[in-house]
Amino acid sequence: ADDEILFTPLDPGTEPLDHEPSLPDVTEADLEGISKGIYGVEYLSEAPSSQQLSYPPEGIVSGSCRRMFINLVCVRRPFEGEASPPPPINVVFVVDTTSVVSYLSRRALAALAGVDEGSDEVPFGLMVSIDGHCRHGAFEYYQSFGTFAH
Repeated sequence: ADDEILFTPLDPGTEPLDHEPSLPDVTEADLEGISKGIYGVEYLSEAPSSQQLSYPPEGIVSGSCRRMFINLVCVRRPFEGEASPPPPINVVFVVDTTSVVSYLSRRALAALAGVDEGSDEVPFGLMVSIDGHCRHGAFEYYQSFGTFAH
């Protein structure tokens, strides 16, 4: 019928673990170059604090497919029994609007966990905090990337 609303269930391929992002135009060397050349910090290096390099965090559009990259200072949740808090780490993210979840590379997971990338101790996933602050007014109910409200 014309007034019938069609409902298509979510494709089972949208499960986070089933989603395989493919960005063939982005390499780890690109992330390293953007981190050092644009933000002035080594990729996956320890940050001086958990605060972002700038407020609002600034991104850059780069590469052959004109992708958005942004450096965010990340801190993992401390492991149980850990004596001191983990260090904050500079992580360059690719803003991928087609991805259903956020991903960290094995190298980023290793840096955040404080283990060698080749180690069997690299975790499958981590709880990671990204420093920010609460908005008030028109923007208080949702997250937005790149919106600076006063």
